[in-house]
Parts: sequence; structure tokens; C-alpha cells
Amino acid sequence: MLMLAAHIAIWPDSIRASGFRQILDVLSVAWLGWGFAVAGGLRIAALIVNGASDFWGPLLRAMFALSGALIWLQMSIALYHLTPTVGSPPSPDISIYLTLSAVELVSMYRALVGVRWHGKAP
Repeated sequence: MLMLAAHIAIWPDSIRASGFRQILDVLSVAWLGWGFAVAGGLRIAALIVNGASDFWGPLLRAMFALSGALIWLQMSIALYHLTPTVGSPPSPDISIYLTLSAVELVSMYRALVGVRWHGKAP
């Protein structure tokens, strides 16, 4: 996500020229870039906290994995909605982003399994 934020910062018109241009109907390029930067930074922070806390670390990892799943899902939906506009078959990238979303949900599950609820070991 940090690399997407850097890409948007360097080439802000790249989103408008891509299959994700319909996301700009909802979010501005600045919001999109900052959103990816904040989400990526918070995910790195969650990984750092993960090593320091048996409760908050996995819980934060799970929360940000869910946010990642929603972001990838939004990107696949944006590609799907582009299909009628361009009049071509759906992009194969849709399956890639759906897979990323599913893997994020698995990551969320694995993080929640590692949470020490009320001081008890998982």
C-alpha cells in the first residue's frame, strides 16, 4: 500500500488513466494517495506492536488485515464496474484482487487466533 501511495504521489494522473478511474468518482486522488499511505503505515506499526504485545499486536494486525481486505475488494469492484463502460470482458485482475482480499481475511483470522484473551494463551 505504501508503494501505491508513492506511485500516486509521483504520477497522480495514473489512476485516471487506469481501470480504477471510477474510484475517483468517490475519492479524490489526494484522498486515495493519503489513504494508501496511512493504511500502509498503520499496518507496519501493527507489525511492530505485534512483537511487543500479546493482546494489542494481533488485534491490530487483524483490524488492518480487514481494512486491507476491504481495500482490495473495492479495487476489484471498481474493475468490475468498468466492464460495461469499455464493452470488453471483465479484467483478469479482478480475480487477483479478490484473491488478495481473501488472503487478507485468512490473515485476519490467523491474527485473531493469536490474541491472548483475558490473559489466557490461545
